[in-house]
Amino acid sequence: MEFRQKVLQYIKEYQMFQKGDTVILGLSGGADSVCLFLVLESLQKILGISLQAVHINHNLRGKEADEDERFVRELCVKKNIPLLVKSVPVGKIAQENCLSEEEAGRKVRYHYFEEIRKANVQGKIAVAHHKNDQAETVLHHLCRGTSVAGAAGMRPVSGKIVRPFLCVTRPEIEAELRSKRQNYQTDRTNYENNYMRNRIRNQIMPILKEQVNTQVVEHLAEAANDFRELAEYLEWQGNHSYKRIVSKKRRTQYWLSITELMTEMQIIKQWVVKKTIEDLSGCHKNIEKKHIINTIALLDKQVGKRQNLPYGITVWREHDALVFERNEVEGIEEEKLEIQIPNSGMIEIPGEANVLKSDLIKEKEKFQEQVMKKNERKNCTKWFDYDKIENTVYLRKMRKGDYLQIDLAGHHKSAAKACKDAKISAKQQKNIWVVADGNHILWIPGVRVSEYYKVKEETKCIWKLEMRS
Repeated sequence: MEFRQKVLQYIKEYQMFQKGDTVILGLSGGADSVCLFLVLESLQKILGISLQAVHINHNLRGKEADEDERFVRELCVKKNIPLLVKSVPVGKIAQENCLSEEEAGRKVRYHYFEEIRKANVQGKIAVAHHKNDQAETVLHHLCRGTSVAGAAGMRPVSGKIVRPFLCVTRPEIEAELRSKRQNYQTDRTNYENNYMRNRIRNQIMPILKEQVNTQVVEHLAEAANDFRELAEYLEWQGNHSYKRIVSKKRRTQYWLSITELMTEMQIIKQWVVKKTIEDLSGCHKNIEKKHIINTIALLDKQVGKRQNLPYGITVWREHDALVFERNEVEGIEEEKLEIQIPNSGMIEIPGEANVLKSDLIKEKEKFQEQVMKKNERKNCTKWFDYDKIENTVYLRKMRKGDYLQIDLAGHHKSAAKACKDAKISAKQQKNIWVVADGNHILWIPGVRVSEYYKVKEETKCIWKLEMRS
């Protein structure tokens, strides 16, 4: 099938646009966005849409970034398409918010796309993700650990964001541009392996294609479609069960019928428990599989047994129900206090004169030298086994459910109890900053560290954290 017709059929299959839509198109100047620009420009009358191109200059590549902007301006003038250009200091934003430049750039782009879309009564945001991007996303999610929904990768339609190119591959895009004799800009950073996505694209995928299966991109993209359909069915079935199982006693308390919950398959039990936590907290992140499994385990325990969950939520077993309750004082507002800690860098601690410095040490000898330095302040500098960290690590205030491992046998103690043992009152605990991996606390400065993360003989990568005034 001809390229343009293939994309048009995909757009219609997923009803991406309505007549009268203004389509906000992210136009970087690269091959993918230029090709999408040309296709949508040629389909404006057929689809009844109008294009609004948007170019974000990240100010990261000096003259190259300026050249991209010039190229995009000339292309839009040639095709008579309106263009908005936004210049943003992405490097500065990344540093101020402890983000990678890649993540900061993504957040900036979607922020401005949405800002422009809201200015239109009917608007969609079109981005040029294709099958290769989808394959890389699925592989990344699977390797990192994910649910069925995460294995589905990117959706063709996600709210107001549409992806008309998920039906084509990067080679098909390049072939289409050659056939149109259309040039485009090349971002040299795409070939650098500083980011995980680039390493997957430039190193891992070529090996899989050469040594495992030449159709790996197509197969992973097809698997993403299967996972998406499965996730959609699971959501439909889960919502149906949720309405039957869950009752809201008051704003901060939900009851799950044990009788009804026990009739469900394990995957639906997990879905219902996860949605209960999400609805009660108003948040989706930091809800880990172990929280869900430990909650379901309460079904086999005696009345009164309880489990602490993220966001100040406690769940306990009654005779006929699992009761979820959120402490209003320690609930969702605490999320606003968390700061992502970079692998290497420095962050300021809000409301204090101190800063937290982080550094990755990959040489054991260097670590041993630092430990033996007499000027290392024992209570202000700690070292951790970086490979044991499971989630994004945050500096935040203590929450209910936070814990540490207190010995090599794996025994746990709540962070609150550890503070109490250190003669820190409950009132003082509310102002304590902790370094947290989910609800597992690496370090309560001035109190103790978790035994689990301590550097061992087999440790390969060491993470140094230091409090400085």
